[in-house]
Amino acid sequence: MKNFIRISILVTLTLSVILTAAICLAACNDTPDLPPFLKAEDSEDGYATVYVTDADDMEIMVLSDPQVDATEKYKTVGSLGNDVTYSFIEDFVAATDPDLVVINGDLVMLDNPIASQVPYFVRYAEIFERLETPWTFTFGNHDCDAMYATGDDPDNEYGQCTKDALITKMASYEHCLITSDETCKDGAGNHFVNIRDKSGALIGTLCLFDCVYTSQFSDYEPVPTAEQVRWYRDTIESISDAEFGEDRAEDEVVTSYIFNHVGVPEFKEAWDAAWNDGEPTEAYHYGHWMEGNYSSKYGDMPESEQIFAVAKELGSTKAIFMCHHHDNDFSVDYEGIRLTFGQHSGYSHYYRTDQSSNSGGAFSHDIQYWKGIDFSLVDDYGDERGGTLLTLHGDGTFDIEPVYARDAIADYAEKYYIDYDAVAAAIENDPDYTGGPIIRGTDRAWKLPAE
Repeated sequence: MKNFIRISILVTLTLSVILTAAICLAACNDTPDLPPFLKAEDSEDGYATVYVTDADDMEIMVLSDPQVDATEKYKTVGSLGNDVTYSFIEDFVAATDPDLVVINGDLVMLDNPIASQVPYFVRYAEIFERLETPWTFTFGNHDCDAMYATGDDPDNEYGQCTKDALITKMASYEHCLITSDETCKDGAGNHFVNIRDKSGALIGTLCLFDCVYTSQFSDYEPVPTAEQVRWYRDTIESISDAEFGEDRAEDEVVTSYIFNHVGVPEFKEAWDAAWNDGEPTEAYHYGHWMEGNYSSKYGDMPESEQIFAVAKELGSTKAIFMCHHHDNDFSVDYEGIRLTFGQHSGYSHYYRTDQSSNSGGAFSHDIQYWKGIDFSLVDDYGDERGGTLLTLHGDGTFDIEPVYARDAIADYAEKYYIDYDAVAAAIENDPDYTGGPIIRGTDRAWKLPAE
């Protein structure tokens, strides 16, 4: 009996020691409770930061070209309009529940010098405030056209404001993380967002480029400018120095991801190589190329000023996202970097439809101005609107996959489904329609599966 008592006491003491050691170890390794995100002005390093909180992965939903259109002209050929686009953004983000949302440009289409773009942006901000989801965005070529920017008052409803004024307005919303790094001398809204794990360790950083207008009356630059590329290089090196020390080895560099609305010329070259005339190589992941070729847009820029060449040289960037051409949605590997066209994310503008208008008709709801309507792309390739999910893993790897609205939203059929047969019949039967027959594809890939 005494031996049993001694053994019981010994076991109890041993368990007590183990438990005490575990508590001490946990206390030593404990980190303060981390918030879901910090705005740039609240973080120690000056960059907006999003933290992994409930899981080991960071899920970033990339939305592309929602492009609410002031005239809603594409309603005439099947689009559902601005209110549906805003509803879709809210429903889709609520259904997918990402940790962060990046809208990669062209949130708005407002080519108008006497109306403000701000109310359109505010509606996006209000969505993410309701959802309590951190988000940020790049500027596309339509978000704030330089020739229409008339002042610095974002509350003036009778004129577009500058990007700087718009950024200040948007940054006043708690969940909007956009900033403008003044060390970049071209454009506004160039910024980085850091992604950190539960311990505070950096697992990646996002580089978001502005779509630059070099002067008020110029067109936009199709690729990141030399100054933007310099800023990208300097910031990657600065963040890497902070993480690994200024005496870091050459291959000690932060992992980064680029978001740029318009052009990285290598995208078309990458598609051609991976698609391989219909016999895809291992570099092909998914999707389609249907429009756009920026292969020559670097012009005479030396390689030291070309974004893709510098990204390869630094060895930091693992993936680049672009959109701008609504119909594309592919993802391929090219020279060590994943290049991805985001899924189209709106119902206000054209998507896999092609149409032209008579003079002046592009801004009219009147069906008589439309002609040459072609639904063959949406017939043959389907309605694949949605978002693109970038998942960052704690071990430094990542995944990219398309997320289709039809799969993500429970009431998609009632709210977002477009019957293009019905649209075509309505147009062709309208006595005011003066165009020719609507061109159709061989399939009806947009149709929902029969129940």
